[in-house]
Amino acid sequence: MENNSDNSTSSNFSDQSKEDQSDLPDEFTNLIQVNRSPSKFVNAIHFATQKFMLSKYWVIFLSLAIIINLILIICTNFLSEFEEIQFIGFDLDNTLINYHIGELCVLVFNSIMRYIVKQQDYNNSLLALSYDPKIILKGSVIDREKGNILKIDSKKQIVQAHHGTQSENLDLSIYDINELFRYEGNTSDRWWSIYSYFELSMASVYLNLVDQIDKNVIPKFPYIKIKELIFNSLLFNFLTFENGFYYREIEKNPSKYIKRSKKTQKLLLQFKKEKKIVFFITNSNVEYGKFVLKYALGENFSELFNFQVYHASKPRFFCERSPFRTTENTKKPLLKIELSGEYVGGNHGDLMKQFLDYSKKFQVSSKVAYFGDHLISDIKESKKFAFWKTILIIEEMNNDKSKEKWGSCFGTKEEGSTFMTKLINSYSDYVVINLDEFYDDYTSKKLKDNNIKKLSKN
Repeated sequence: MENNSDNSTSSNFSDQSKEDQSDLPDEFTNLIQVNRSPSKFVNAIHFATQKFMLSKYWVIFLSLAIIINLILIICTNFLSEFEEIQFIGFDLDNTLINYHIGELCVLVFNSIMRYIVKQQDYNNSLLALSYDPKIILKGSVIDREKGNILKIDSKKQIVQAHHGTQSENLDLSIYDINELFRYEGNTSDRWWSIYSYFELSMASVYLNLVDQIDKNVIPKFPYIKIKELIFNSLLFNFLTFENGFYYREIEKNPSKYIKRSKKTQKLLLQFKKEKKIVFFITNSNVEYGKFVLKYALGENFSELFNFQVYHASKPRFFCERSPFRTTENTKKPLLKIELSGEYVGGNHGDLMKQFLDYSKKFQVSSKVAYFGDHLISDIKESKKFAFWKTILIIEEMNNDKSKEKWGSCFGTKEEGSTFMTKLINSYSDYVVINLDEFYDDYTSKKLKDNNIKKLSKN
């Protein structure tokens, strides 16, 4: 399982503020800057204005035409730049592997609850509880001390809050205006960020257990202790392939949970045809990763990749120095890796050394692109520490099931942006619903007419 604790639209999120861009090296800031040198078209407009003294209305009209022209330059710039990239990496769950999300979330929820009842001897009534996507919101924050779930805006102000699974809005005065001043999207002891479907399921368990504590169905203990129950359930269910309630169900009924995608196969084959180095980095263990890849991409899935990295422990993969090991000998650290084979663990620094050596040897670009669905573990950290070009997979662009209670995960009732939207704009170079959509965009050399601003409205 990819535990990161992160249909026809796509978007370029290149409009970063100067403050956001200051942390990026020149090669990345250049990719998101408009070409400011005047084109022949712009020069012609300027000449006509000076020569023939066009009316102010024509000047306004033609200025709008220039703006539209520049927007088109920005939109088409991403794919042209992408063609120059030599190294292309992927996350596994909800990126290379598409799931039937509803079924998957129910399975994760039930697997955790079964552990709590069967292995920890809690009340059997917990098994009657069910996963409800409407009580939670991607991009929300769980306050593990108070048992609340929060929606926050781009300025880190709380705009909506609920206790447990309750539908009533909490009085926001219980929180200080600067309560989340130091929050930057990463999970901490108190604040739990929800950015993946696995985390949505876990958060749903947490909120349901808050209700059960309040109702005295289970013994009273601090809400923050619930995380220990959930963490232990993850170790039980996901540490090894043969144990737990999750893996056995996936293995028994793969078609119920996993989608097959011909377009994903075609996209990977296209990259290989273009002599790209194709790889994936996943937090999943080897057995599970190979099982879902074999089902989704075929028996010969390994031929689609130059190398594979399992048990990567993202986001630490990008900010720490854990050594690489082979899948055959997970105890012996490697001093050097090759751009082939199967590995566990590792870090982006050692990987980049190999990319740079390859680039010098074959006189190709050293640029890296990475696709992932977790805004923190895949996107923010790879951009912040590795300076990779990032492509966010986010299905909510097509369908946000939490709107009835929460409104859009991209915007607030005041028509402002959420903090998640701010992170997307700051750290994502491109956003797409899934790899099928990216395949269509990449092969057609076109971008769809959509962006996050259209989804920001409640």
